[in-house]
Amino acid sequence: MRHTPEELMACAIAREVRDGETVAVGTLAPIPASGVLLAHFTHAPRATVVILNHPDFWPFSNGSKEFYDYAQRGKFDLFFLSGGQIDRHGNLNLITVGDHARPTVRFPGGAGAAMLYYLPRRVIVFRAEHTPRSFVERVDTVASPGSSPPDVVRPGGPWKVVTPLCTFRFERAQARLVVEALQPGVTRAELQRQTGFALDYDPQAGVTRAPSADELALLRTRVRETVARPRAPRPRRPSPRRRPAVSSRSPAHARGRSPRPRTAEGRCTPRAAPRAASRAARSCSRWRRAGSDRASRAAPRARPSASSVAGPGRSPSAT
Repeated sequence: MRHTPEELMACAIAREVRDGETVAVGTLAPIPASGVLLAHFTHAPRATVVILNHPDFWPFSNGSKEFYDYAQRGKFDLFFLSGGQIDRHGNLNLITVGDHARPTVRFPGGAGAAMLYYLPRRVIVFRAEHTPRSFVERVDTVASPGSSPPDVVRPGGPWKVVTPLCTFRFERAQARLVVEALQPGVTRAELQRQTGFALDYDPQAGVTRAPSADELALLRTRVRETVARPRAPRPRRPSPRRRPAVSSRSPAHARGRSPRPRTAEGRCTPRAAPRAASRAARSCSRWRRAGSDRASRAAPRARPSASSVAGPGRSPSAT
């Protein structure tokens, strides 16, 4: 049965998953996610599968922070990484190609790849493109080192590298990649032409077993549907809305008052007429009071008499 290179890589990854392990897959990684789910649905049903932001396989409620905390406690047995450049020593480049100050290519960055290359017990590196520009003698920028000095605590590291042409195994003692198996139909000469460094082969290097009909059927149905299942959108919190400013010229219902009922001719109904009349009466009384106040202020004041100034019991001549 015919298969694609991606399906072959997914089957090769699935055979590396062990039952009972805790396996985690990061973002933008459909090939390892398909391989992990294929293993989970077949020979590893007791494996704990964690897929970043997947609706069914994301057990964390506090986002990626809880995911990284879980990794720092050494809870992951298997993880997957990739790189723009991969060299023979297992180093990954996710930063830049060329001079770092003036790069010719800029990758999106390592994010948590540097930490996650150290802490899981086994890390499988995958790359869907096997060319001399992706597999180089030495990476231009080391984002995730394949090996560490002896005095550095490193519980995990690279385990395998899976590509459409072969599967590498990482030899930790020599800090180098060794060809473990060729993919079906790939020759050693073709693999060397597509690799930017001299290849070392395992003495027992063979050919990867092709996917079976059952594996392909499961990949193309249940696994594909599970990987492509969208995550339910988070409920949006209602934003606090301010009450619109209400002026004295706003309609009556906007000011919290019920509008006056009117007839078809536009006149006030009998029920509203007393209210209108009372308002008119109040406005008239205010107008009359204001008019009387103005009149009193405008009237001339009477000059006081001499007797009122002298006071009681005193004559004007005494002053």
